[in-house]
Amino acid sequence: MATFAYAYRTPSGSSAKGETEAPNRQAASEKLRAQGVMVTSIAEAKRGGFDFSAIRSKLGLGGKISLKVLVLFTRQFSTLVTAGIPIVRGLEVLVEQIEKKKFKEIVANVRTDISRGASITAALEKYPQAFDQLYISMVKAGEIGGVLDEVLQRLAD
Repeated sequence: MATFAYAYRTPSGSSAKGETEAPNRQAASEKLRAQGVMVTSIAEAKRGGFDFSAIRSKLGLGGKISLKVLVLFTRQFSTLVTAGIPIVRGLEVLVEQIEKKKFKEIVANVRTDISRGASITAALEKYPQAFDQLYISMVKAGEIGGVLDEVLQRLAD
């Protein structure tokens, strides 16, 4: 069992943090959702040792993807989906256009996962540094409801 740190919204709307144990990130998320917790982010908790995150960030290997980059990607992805371009082909086109190396690699990996049969949601969940829980939940709703194009448009706005 691993320990996962998570951020969530309380019923009053304020932010709070907590920890839970589960075999993996998805199980932790499902466990919290079943308890009625509105999770906004979740990641495996770091325990002891040296934190390499600052070094990784300086080298362009870690950290969050900027909102500007994510919005641009989402808007372009929305346009391609609305035009009826197959998801995998649309992501191939976007990978060629993305300038940020780290995000380009993430989108390429997402495309590969989807081409191997993963759902869009499952592919995005592997990259919490790029796609937060709200983004993933919205995409999941669009994917299940058959309105992915509309959801992507709303996320981009």
